[in-house]
Amino acid sequence: WATDPDEKRRIAWVSLDENDDEPSRFWTYVLTALRDVSDDISREPLDALGVADLPAVDLALPVLLNELAATTAPHVLVLDDFHVLADPRIHEAVEFLIAYLPASLRVVVAGRADPPLPIARLRACGDLTELRAEQLRFRPDEAAALLSSVAGVDLERSAATTLWRRTEGWAAGLQLAAL
Repeated sequence: WATDPDEKRRIAWVSLDENDDEPSRFWTYVLTALRDVSDDISREPLDALGVADLPAVDLALPVLLNELAATTAPHVLVLDDFHVLADPRIHEAVEFLIAYLPASLRVVVAGRADPPLPIARLRACGDLTELRAEQLRFRPDEAAALLSSVAGVDLERSAATTLWRRTEGWAAGLQLAAL
């Protein structure tokens, strides 16, 4: 969806790894990604990261939030593999960002574990949409359609169901089995 030419939102996708578990590096990547997809984001938030070693929440994030609040253009920030980050300073700053989220920004946190964010509070306030593993798995009929399109053959229902069970309905496993 992020690369769909008809997508009108400005999507900043940050793929994370263990080396990004440092606040300055993390926020540099986030702010650069947002700036790369949007003319509404100036260099000022990025420049504010280096000011007197202030935490991001003290200067850079308020500047970013003000710039986003001043625009009506929809933005999406995707933080992919968020589970690899352990630094509490990053988690606190992301929580700050989410707490003051302007209407023009949506944050997507993708990971293999629940992030250390106030999920229960966000859920209770209706500010959270969750997609869990069960919702991401293919159903047996969807798995059969994927297998057919990737392998170019229609498998018997029993064979498709067996592959679905063995892969637990995960697209990557189904695609590898089809190949």
